[in-house]
Amino acid sequence: MITDNRILIVDDEKPARDRLRQLVEDLGGHSIVGEAGNGADALRIAAEANPDIVLLDLKMPEMDGMELIRRLKKKKSGMSIVMITAYGEITTAVEAMKEGAEDFLVKPIDLEQLEALLQRALSHQAVVRENRELKE
Repeated sequence: MITDNRILIVDDEKPARDRLRQLVEDLGGHSIVGEAGNGADALRIAAEANPDIVLLDLKMPEMDGMELIRRLKKKKSGMSIVMITAYGEITTAVEAMKEGAEDFLVKPIDLEQLEALLQRALSHQAVVRENRELKE
């Protein structure tokens, strides 16, 4: 198991953030580096905490998840983003992937599915780090 992963949780609903944080903590081997209730806070925390993975809600006021993906990817292209939503439409998933999300989860979140997604995202992070080191 890959461990010591820095995760940022972004959801405008506090109970959803709390539930997601609990699921991640139950899995173990991950560090929650921040939680944000909106896009602006997420951008600030991401700049300060430099997360490996962002678990991001799609539907939020002011700045939705799609716009936040665009902004996060401009700042750090190697960051893994997993879009989380209660709206499991295929077109939405495709759009999120085109914007840079690595994967897509539908609420309510299944613990086993979350674990598999985190492992894939972390494997991707290992490849990104190795590529960066080789280039240097």
